[in-house]
Amino acid sequence: MMLAVPSASAAQKIYNNSGAVIGRIDADGTVYDVRSVRLGQFKSDGTIVNNSSWIVGKIERDGTVLGENGMKLGKIRKDGVVMDQRGFYLGKVAQDGTVSDMSSFVIGKAKDVPTAYTAILFFFKMLDIRPK
Repeated sequence: MMLAVPSASAAQKIYNNSGAVIGRIDADGTVYDVRSVRLGQFKSDGTIVNNSSWIVGKIERDGTVLGENGMKLGKIRKDGVVMDQRGFYLGKVAQDGTVSDMSSFVIGKAKDVPTAYTAILFFFKMLDIRPK
């Protein structure tokens, strides 16, 4: 499971299913919405913090996703498949960053963003990037 922060020196854009930019993730793992409001950050140890620096979750090395209370929320497999805590299929993050839901409909894209980060943003919503 890739836990390192994105290696690009510039911010990587995150798109919705229509191709509109809905946010970005900086090289240090900081996530911003479309209005450049800081939502939180992915730390190199897998911890996810919100804008107030509160821990809202964690991605374990094996891809297990934990909530703020340490309870298992799901799993991100190495092939990009995302499962909920019961093992039900939620969707997939393809190698090119395309995100598909459980019905195989494209719901967004995050090229050059680690698969685990993309899965958190689109499926677990610990850092809610959706436009308000």
